[in-house]
Amino acid sequence: MITVGPPLRDPNRPAWGLLEVVLASVGFFFATLVAAALGYAIAHQVPGLRNLGFEKLLTDARVAVPVQTGAYVALIGLMVALVSLRSHEPFLKEISWNAPNRKRVWAAVLVGLALVGVATLGETLFARWMPKSVPIENYFRDTTSAYLLAFFGIFIAPPIEELYFRGFLYPAIARWTGIWPAVVITSSTFALLHGSQLAFAWVPVSIIFIVGTALNIVRVKTNSVATGVVAHMIYNFILMLGTFIGTHGFRKFDNV
Repeated sequence: MITVGPPLRDPNRPAWGLLEVVLASVGFFFATLVAAALGYAIAHQVPGLRNLGFEKLLTDARVAVPVQTGAYVALIGLMVALVSLRSHEPFLKEISWNAPNRKRVWAAVLVGLALVGVATLGETLFARWMPKSVPIENYFRDTTSAYLLAFFGIFIAPPIEELYFRGFLYPAIARWTGIWPAVVITSSTFALLHGSQLAFAWVPVSIIFIVGTALNIVRVKTNSVATGVVAHMIYNFILMLGTFIGTHGFRKFDNV
């Protein structure tokens, strides 16, 4: 006798919806405020940091990275809680984590490398419209800050951002709009999130939009958030490697 299991859930019709997305996003906003306040209070007890103002403290990687990491942890907790209210399945299964096989890992590596090529080409072709400096450069002040940012950019931001944007937000939108409008909306939101780091300059923000679109397509074609995480990590790793080389091992920041 053949036992038939329950049907697989349509990845574009998740158990949760836009209400849960809004709740998680609002919660993340307040978690960021709380983390920033705690970071500011703790930093003022540290020699060398206590004399810095609020704005400068929050652009110091020694404070900004722990603050952002804390807010991201809160976001994951909110997503897990909200998804669990709607489904009895494990969070990673519901979110379509789906760890990739070796073939998909190598494909993701190639996607990450290709995105670096696209970003480099875009910056070259539209160099006249590239800003001379962007806010994210303010975080690269010293070797310690650079290593903290590199660690955050490679190992923390990609999995959390992919879980939120491609695992949580995209399917909630897709259930109402269909696949491709949801890809555009999710990628636009992804670009806007990074916009403040790039002074909302249209060339770098457009590049981030293209990167987000590619990561969304990976999600659509593979139904695997984890595959997109690999591509995202490779993309960020190559960018950080370029900065590492350009600053002679995170030691000279004159050209950053």
